[in-house]
Amino acid sequence: TKQMSGKEASKSCLTLGFLCNATRTEKYPLFFTGKWKQLRCFRKTSAESMGFHYCNNNTAWMTSGLFEE
Repeated sequence: TKQMSGKEASKSCLTLGFLCNATRTEKYPLFFTGKWKQLRCFRKTSAESMGFHYCNNNTAWMTSGLFEE
């Protein structure tokens, strides 16, 4: 895609994690990490009620602190 002149490129990021152990005996819900405290699409419902976990930080990266939660 081409960048439009006079318009800054979007730098938004969303990280998705699939977590399980090596033998797949323990599976965890989907894990999303984003920059925003609450996503617009989940304004009326929570992420946990839809079957996944959502956390936020400034860079939307999976950090050790988020992984330990």
